[in-house]
Amino acid sequence: MKPRVALLIETSSQFGNEILHGILRYIKSHGDWSVFLEQRDFMRTPPHWLKKWHGDGIISRVHSLEWLDEVIETGVPLVNLNDRSRGEDQHIDVQSDDDQVGKMAAEYLLDRGFRHFGCCGFEGEGWSVRRMAAFVRTLRRAGFKCSTYESPKYGSESHDWEERQKRITKWLHSMPRPVGIFTCNDVRGQAVLDACSTEQLAVPETVAVIGVNNDNLLCDFCSPPLSSVMLDAKAIGYTAAELLDRYMAGGPRESETIFISPLGVVTRQSTDVMAIDDPDVAAALQFIRENACRGITVKDVTDATGRFHSSRTIGGNRHYWCVGVLVGLLLPAVQAAREAARRMSCSNNFKQIGLAIHNYHAAYNQLPRHGGGSHETPGGDSNGDETIGGGNDRSELSILVGLTPFIEQQALWESISNPSMQNLSNTTMTSPWSPMGPAPQTREYVPWSSEIPGFRCPSDPGTGLPSLGRTNYAACLGDSGYILQKGINQTNGDPDTVYGQACRASHRGAFMVRNTTRFRDILDGLANTIAAAEITTYLGDLDTRSHTRRISPGSSSVSAPSGNANVYSNPTACDKYIDPTRPQFWATAETGFDAGRKRGFKWASSNPIFTAVVTIRAPNKPLCLPTSDDEYGGVLPPSSRHQGGVHVLMGDGAVKFVTDSIEAGNETAAMTWQLRDGSDSNNVGGKSPYGLWGALGTRASKEVIEADF
Repeated sequence: MKPRVALLIETSSQFGNEILHGILRYIKSHGDWSVFLEQRDFMRTPPHWLKKWHGDGIISRVHSLEWLDEVIETGVPLVNLNDRSRGEDQHIDVQSDDDQVGKMAAEYLLDRGFRHFGCCGFEGEGWSVRRMAAFVRTLRRAGFKCSTYESPKYGSESHDWEERQKRITKWLHSMPRPVGIFTCNDVRGQAVLDACSTEQLAVPETVAVIGVNNDNLLCDFCSPPLSSVMLDAKAIGYTAAELLDRYMAGGPRESETIFISPLGVVTRQSTDVMAIDDPDVAAALQFIRENACRGITVKDVTDATGRFHSSRTIGGNRHYWCVGVLVGLLLPAVQAAREAARRMSCSNNFKQIGLAIHNYHAAYNQLPRHGGGSHETPGGDSNGDETIGGGNDRSELSILVGLTPFIEQQALWESISNPSMQNLSNTTMTSPWSPMGPAPQTREYVPWSSEIPGFRCPSDPGTGLPSLGRTNYAACLGDSGYILQKGINQTNGDPDTVYGQACRASHRGAFMVRNTTRFRDILDGLANTIAAAEITTYLGDLDTRSHTRRISPGSSSVSAPSGNANVYSNPTACDKYIDPTRPQFWATAETGFDAGRKRGFKWASSNPIFTAVVTIRAPNKPLCLPTSDDEYGGVLPPSSRHQGGVHVLMGDGAVKFVTDSIEAGNETAAMTWQLRDGSDSNNVGGKSPYGLWGALGTRASKEVIEADF
C-alpha cells in the first residue's frame, strides 16, 4: 500500500513550489506516495480534518507555532520546514542555513569594493535576525561597520506601506554612499529599491541592493532588477522527503535541525557595479559595465561620458589618463566577473545533471544508456515524416534523453515517450511520430529541435541553425576513441557478434555505446572516474575544438592502426591542419561533413561528435576524427569557453574544474584497440597511456589517483 503523505506547503510562492519540486524528485526516484496537496498560501491554517486523519507522514511549512502544534498533535511522523519550532518535539526541522546566507551576501558586496554597508530586515523574525547578524558579523571581521534597520512584519505594530517607505527613506539618507545594502528577503529588497527610486538615488552606482530567495518574478518586477541570494529550496524538499521516508519505514524519530546551504548569488542590475567614490570615474565605469562586451576603447568611454576628450588642460589629461586606467584594468575585471557568474551557473547545471544520473540509477539500478531508445525495425524510414510521423530512433539516443524527467523536464519526456502529433512547422499531421521519436537528426520532431536550458552552459553563446537543440554536456566514453560507432549491441537490440568484443576492449568509460553500465562496474571508484564533461558548440569560426576535422586518408578500423597519419595510432595526427598564425583555429574548413554535424549540435543524439568525450588529449585540445563519417569516434577532448579549463562531472556527482595543463601522459601514444576478429590489439586491459587525465576517464583499469586535480 502506498504511504499516505500530507504536504502542507504553500503553492503561492516560488520558494514553496521549488520545495515541492524537490519532494517530487524524491518520489519519482524512490517509490510512489499517495499525496494530499492543495492550493494554499503561507498564512493558511492547517486543514480542519487533520486532527482525525490517519495518514503515514506530514511535511509541513505552516506559519505559527500554534498551527505547528496542531500538526504535531496528529502523532504522525513529521518533517517541519519552518524555523518556528519549540525544539522539544520529536521531529526534524529542515531549513536554509541563514548564517551562510548572511555571510555570502557580505562577501559578495565586499568583493564589489563597497566600504559602507546597510542591512534591512524584519523585527522579531528569527530567520531575518539570523541573516542580519551573520551579515554584520562578517563585515565586522573584515573591519567594517553596518547600519541596520528593522520593522515589524506582522501585527498591530507593523506599518502601512507609506509609513514603511518614509522610514526606509530616512534610513537611506543617514548612510554615506556608495553603500551596499543587504535585505533579509526579496520583498524587503523591493521596498528598498522603491525608496531609492522615489528619492532618485542611483542604483547600483550609489546604492546597491541584494535580497534573498531569488524569486524570479519579484526580482524582475523590481526597478532595476534585484540581485538575490539563491536558496536551495529543491534540496530542502528532497531532503525532507528522504527523512520522512526513513521515519515512515520505522527509523528513529529524533529532534534535530538540518541546514541546507544556499546555492550562490544571482547577479542582476541592482548590484552589477564596482563601488567608486569619484563621480567622474563612476560615470566612466558605468559605461564600461554596460558595454564591456562590445569591444569599446578609451575614446568610446570618454566620448560617452562627455568629458575630457578634447581637453588639453592638466585636469583633463589627468581624467583622460584615469579613464584609460579604468579601461585597461577594470574592463577585464568586469568581464571576468560576468564570466565567473556564467561559470557558476554552468557548474550548477552540471550538478543537477549529476543528481539526475544518481536518481536515474536509484530508480532503474543502472545508468542511462548512451545509445538508448527503441530498437531499429526492418524497413521504413527512421527519420519519419512531418506529415505521417512514424520514424525510429534506432537506439541512437544520448544519455541526456533519459535524464529529462529527472531535471524537471517531465513534460518534454512525456512528449518523447508517447506518440506525438506536433511538428516544428506547425502543420497538420495525419498520424503521429513514434514513441521515443524518430532518428535524433530529424529537425521536424519538436523535442529534438528544442533547446533545454539545463543542458546549456551560459558561457557558450552558440544558438540557432544549422544545429538542432544544442548541448554543452557530454558523456565520457573512456580513454579510447576506437570504433565508437559500434556497440556491444546492434541498433536492433541483438548482440553485435562482429564488433562486440572489440567494443568491450576499447569502450572503457563510465558509459558504453548501446550497453548498460552500473555504479558497481566503476571499479576505480566513483570519485576517481569522470562521468561527463563540458563541450563547446560550434560558432562558425573553424575553432579546432568544435569544427569537425578528419585525418586524410582515413583511419581504418578493419586493419591494425599504425603510422603517424592514423588517428588511432597517433591522436595528434590532425595537428598539421592547424593555422600556425591562429593556433586555436584550423587553417581551412573541412569539407567532408555537412554544416549540421558539428560539436554539440544535437543534444538527443549519441553520435560522439555531438554528445561524447574521451580523455586522450587534455581539455581544449583539437578534435580529430578517423574518417568522413563522424560516428566513428576519434579524438574528442572536453572543451569550454571558460579560461584555462573545463568542468567535469565525477561519478559521485561532484563537479570539478580541470585545467588545460592536467598531466596527460604521452598524447602521441596509440589508443587502446582490438580488431574485430581478435587477431591483433593494443593495451587491452592495461592502464591508460594518457597519464592522470586518461586514468580519470576509465572505469576499471586499476589506476590509482594520487594527484590532486
